[in-house]
Amino acid sequence: MQLPFKKVLSTSVVFALFASLVLFSSCGGDDDATPDTTAPEVTIEGLTNDAAVNGTVVVSLDADQNDLDKVEIYVDGTLVTTLTGSPFQYTWDSNTVQDGTHTIKVVAYDKSGNKTEQQVSVAVTNTLVSFSIAANQLETEEGYAERGFVFLSDENGKVIASTEYENGKSYTLKNAEFKGEKFYLSEVLVRTGTESSRSRVFTFAQIERGKSWKLMYEHDSDETFVGEATLNFTNFANGYAYYVESNGDQAFPDTYHPSQVVGLRKNPSSLYVERQDEWATETPTYRLFTNITTGASHTINLTNVNIPVTKTTVDLPQDAYYAEVEVRAFAESGVYENAFKLGAFSSSGSKLTYHYPGTAFPSYYTQIELEADQFYYSRGSSEKMFDVKYLENEVSFDYSSNKLNYSAVGDFDLIAVILGYEENTWTLVLPEGTNQAVPVLELPASLSGFQFPELGLPAEYSLVDFGEINSYDDLKNFIRNSEYSVDDLFEDGKNYIEMNYEGPSSGGRKAKKEDHFSALNLRSE
Repeated sequence: MQLPFKKVLSTSVVFALFASLVLFSSCGGDDDATPDTTAPEVTIEGLTNDAAVNGTVVVSLDADQNDLDKVEIYVDGTLVTTLTGSPFQYTWDSNTVQDGTHTIKVVAYDKSGNKTEQQVSVAVTNTLVSFSIAANQLETEEGYAERGFVFLSDENGKVIASTEYENGKSYTLKNAEFKGEKFYLSEVLVRTGTESSRSRVFTFAQIERGKSWKLMYEHDSDETFVGEATLNFTNFANGYAYYVESNGDQAFPDTYHPSQVVGLRKNPSSLYVERQDEWATETPTYRLFTNITTGASHTINLTNVNIPVTKTTVDLPQDAYYAEVEVRAFAESGVYENAFKLGAFSSSGSKLTYHYPGTAFPSYYTQIELEADQFYYSRGSSEKMFDVKYLENEVSFDYSSNKLNYSAVGDFDLIAVILGYEENTWTLVLPEGTNQAVPVLELPASLSGFQFPELGLPAEYSLVDFGEINSYDDLKNFIRNSEYSVDDLFEDGKNYIEMNYEGPSSGGRKAKKEDHFSALNLRSE
């Protein structure tokens, strides 16, 4: 007997449900599912090892943020925040730590409790520049006083940091809003007095943030004497003049003044004595006396001043109408301290004659100066007594749109562009290159009461090549590690060449002879 259709349908449904329950039971249910043990894939976005950072730093993650449960962020091993929701992103103020290397670590957990760690090391450079001032860097004497300032400018000439400095203090300049990596650094020295005042500004370009600096500082170590010696001269020869040089002091004894007192910078020291006939027709003679000591009295027999000097005559460049060479000697080979200044020799003709005491000293250093129609020339040399090498160069200037545009290429390390004259000068110490530009540099409010030259075409410019460096970057690194900044590159024993030209705004005016080799001299008169 057949069952009704409705009855058959009901029976089928019951059987299907029973079969499903049996099958589900045989599979064991959710309790036997494989657990999730895969760690989340997470990387820190935008930060790489050794990256330079400053100000606020955004720490964000490249990950499937829907799968993340929480993220812990550590700085130098210390938990700084825990993020529990998307976006998993944290803004870290790097000003809360000192400049230097720091680690940022993120620990990310997914919803199954799995975790991943990622870490980067970053270089924090919130400091733009730091510097220390010597105890006697600023001078104060009767009638005048000096004040010093430093200010930094961005690529558009806007002031980003500034300070007035005092002797014996250290300074750190920062600006949380400035994100650039390089800037201009200007050193300002202002001297105010009862009779006159003057200002000197030196601006260096392309200064990298986060590094130290050494301000220009006049080297005066040669002014220190360790004591004095009394010299009693005997046996003067008629018709001759005598010149005496210790390591930094001079004397000119004669029959009326046979006893002289000289200062010594080293004890014991040598004493150089030179004899020359009054008419300068004979070859001079010399003698080097040794073991001269402070606090003692020494007898100097001038009869022994009988060794002929080495005399040399050189041809001058055709375009030079004046030349001078100053000869300095040193008691130790390669040690350029406590100089014996043996004399300066000059000529206004085509030849120059100078002399020195041969092998009496193991080291010599000469400073050569030339004047020509187009330029002044200066060279310091520890290699040759007299040698002139001009610097090949191509230089041009243009001032437009409140910028000094220049191109300067050749065999030199820097170009020093000089604005203004005499009492108020501004020197831009710049790298060589083509299509370079310097903007008008705004002054900080602290300098509003002083006078400074305005940016424009230069009154003069100097090209300088140093023997110890090969580029403008070398110059900056040298300054950072120096004691007296650029002044150290002009000291005895240092090889350099400087050529000084009239600038397009000079109007035919030529610098005074005693001034024109001072483009990088802090206190040039």
